[in-house]
Amino acid sequence: MSYGTQVRDVLRAPARELRRTVPQVHEGCKQLHDSVLGSGAPDARTKQLITLAIAVSRECDYGIAHHAQ
Repeated sequence: MSYGTQVRDVLRAPARELRRTVPQVHEGCKQLHDSVLGSGAPDARTKQLITLAIAVSRECDYGIAHHAQ
């Protein structure tokens, strides 16, 4: 099992709890994610690389694991 898979597995339950506890925050994050990674320039690969760089700069293990996948 890769490190990224392990991180996603470990954080799955806390993420579900966060979605349950503050659904409006989760929905806002989902809308932002969908609008940033939606169709349009730049291409999808470039967008994923940008989001990966942001996750690295923020030291966000979940974001790194998710966007590196």
